Amino acid sequence: MLELRVTGLECAKSEVYFRLTLNVTTRRSLGVISALFLGLLNVGCSIKPQLFGQQEAGPDLLKFRPSGSVTEWFAYHEGALKPGYPDRREEILQGDPSRGIGLKQAASMGGGEAPIPPPEQFRVFLFMGQSNMAGFAKAGKLDKTMREPHPRIRIWAKGKWQYLSPKRNFGPEVTFAHIMAKNFPTDTIGIIKVAVSGTGMNAWKPDWEWAEANKTGDALKGSLYRDMVNAVAAAREVSDFSLDSFIWKQGGRDGRKPELATSYQDRFVEMVDHLRIDLAVPELPVFVLTYFDEAGIEEHRKILEKVRPNALPLYLSKARVSSYLDNAYPVFHGKLPTKIDQVHFDTRGQVMLGEMTAGAVTEYFNTVEPKQAEDKKGEYIEPPLPK
Repeated sequence: MLELRVTGLECAKSEVYFRLTLNVTTRRSLGVISALFLGLLNVGCSIKPQLFGQQEAGPDLLKFRPSGSVTEWFAYHEGALKPGYPDRREEILQGDPSRGIGLKQAASMGGGEAPIPPPEQFRVFLFMGQSNMAGFAKAGKLDKTMREPHPRIRIWAKGKWQYLSPKRNFGPEVTFAHIMAKNFPTDTIGIIKVAVSGTGMNAWKPDWEWAEANKTGDALKGSLYRDMVNAVAAAREVSDFSLDSFIWKQGGRDGRKPELATSYQDRFVEMVDHLRIDLAVPELPVFVLTYFDEAGIEEHRKILEKVRPNALPLYLSKARVSSYLDNAYPVFHGKLPTKIDQVHFDTRGQVMLGEMTAGAVTEYFNTVEPKQAEDKKGEYIEPPLPK
């Protein structure tokens, strides 16, 4: 038995991304597959490695669902492969864009319902973004202590607070949560995560519109912004906590088109401004995970322009976030270890990203936050120093 994995195709007129697994048992099957590839190459298609999580793909949003022992593939684009379904999905989302898929990846990390800690000891952090926030790192390669439930770490999964216990893929939140629990030993750390691979920022627009989200092929994912706001509201119904930070890792999809890259900064400010209002935390700290500062961008300009030729304004906007957005800070993580696609961080890369994020957030709460309080009130406020 031969297992064939196809991770992506790029065609002359359009990009088609998908992940396909076939169990090949006969010579005839091999012949059919060979003919398929030859046909694609003849019409101007080339293999383009691009990995995706189980809930999303690219512009055509090919998706799959298990059906017994068979994996059934279907598309959400103009009725392809499943007539009528995309139209129904569009109708549903036009009426209620909050029915998105943003929380599905986080649901896979729930380790069973957990008790709710006292409000003065419950610190919640929001994680949002696309593929390297969702994470392609394998949980099975994590240290055992990070796979097992921790008494003071929670994740919002399937509508309730659960222990954090990654079973398949994970992002920076796992290492982050464990380090924060260590740095603040009397507090419980909560994670609310909305992350979908291969997604442009328009999927997070506060005033979500089908046509805008579809500019990056994300319309059928629904309003991921509303997913986050709804998740926080639902969590507040069953628990009381401080909403301590918003952590963002996104940009690859918007870097493909000049108009999206140049408007990235304005759209990000709009999203953060609305998020702070809708969550009733007007000075919510914001941390933007990005590769390089301005000097690093210049140093790596050639490779960045090769990988994302239109994305320079986007990279710069993330590096300069502190200059145009109050209480916002870039976290420069540089080049991290990746999987074979050289895009998605592997287990070691995600562990390192979580460590750097936790370091930046801890430094904020130990230095920046008390200094801001002192400036505003004219008195020094003792910071929540780790013991």
